[in-house]
Amino acid sequence: RKRDYLQTALRLLEYEQESKTHTAKLRRVEESGSAGYEQLAGQYEQLQARLQRLQEDRAFKQGSLKSVQTQREKLALDIGNPMYAEVEEKHRLSQIDAVASDMAVHTLALYKEELDRALMKYHRAKMEEVNKIIRELWQEVYEGRDIDCILIRSDTDEDAPAQQVSTTRGST
Repeated sequence: RKRDYLQTALRLLEYEQESKTHTAKLRRVEESGSAGYEQLAGQYEQLQARLQRLQEDRAFKQGSLKSVQTQREKLALDIGNPMYAEVEEKHRLSQIDAVASDMAVHTLALYKEELDRALMKYHRAKMEEVNKIIRELWQEVYEGRDIDCILIRSDTDEDAPAQQVSTTRGST
């Protein structure tokens, strides 16, 4: 019996020693586990906040998408409106009218320039004829020696041509 008693006492001491070892290990695990737990809890909170932001962003984008879809549907209905029938053909005809008007304006500008040149050329020719007639008549009528000839000179200004009478003596 003593033997059994001693063996039991030895086992009890071994168990107590094991218990102390396991208790120390458990404390170390709990201490490291609590730091790990706090770190995991912080990461969890960050992930939860990010998830919340992503859900809010998703809800906003879904609302925007719904708004765009509603507007698209409204525009699709508007396109069927008789007011917009043949709009492409009307636009094409308007474009043709605009181009034709631009071409007409350009052509008229060219015509005006040519007409101005022709009128100025005609004016110079007629003024030469008038001055020739005046010179001949002056020489026939005027007997003085102080004025050889009378001329009408024209300053060709585009706004208003100005004429002036001048006299010449000798070669001037």
